[in-house]
Amino acid sequence: MRTIVLFAAVFFLCLVDSSFAQGREPAGERGGREAGDRGGRERPDVERERPERDPAERGARTPAPTINAIELRNACGARIYIALAYESTGIGWRVRGWWSVDPGATIRPGVETMNRNIYLFARDDAGHEWNGQGAPTARTIPVVFGQAFDGPFDAVGRNAAARQESFKHLDTGPSLGTHVIPFTCS
Repeated sequence: MRTIVLFAAVFFLCLVDSSFAQGREPAGERGGREAGDRGGRERPDVERERPERDPAERGARTPAPTINAIELRNACGARIYIALAYESTGIGWRVRGWWSVDPGATIRPGVETMNRNIYLFARDDAGHEWNGQGAPTARTIPVVFGQAFDGPFDAVGRNAAARQESFKHLDTGPSLGTHVIPFTCS
């Protein structure tokens, strides 16, 4: 008799364990019972659907960003040409340009950095310029007008067409994520 009871207990534990492993409640604990029924009998005519729960309801969290991504937004009436200087992960400080941003457009140029400090220089077709002239945090960086460039400061500076320009300093703040740099003409 003892062997039968032990076998039944082991069988029940295996059944419960396999039910949980498959993401189901064990038989006898599922819904679909008659009101007031505590015997664990299933009603075969009732199949209970379980809607998929939103991750937020399950307590799942959206992973925190691990990098700063930059977006450039043109709120002016003229096309803007933008150069950026930033610390690229694994490469060091680099300067890249020119991104052309049409009026009213926002672009994501693929600039990603873990550093919160970014420098920019921009000009538009109407003669406006965004630079760091006169600002104590500005940085003088070589740029090449009229052609695309991408590289460390010293490599860009060796280009015969390079000019030194005053780049405006931007601090994206302590939190990582997507940062929009707006350009306004007012």
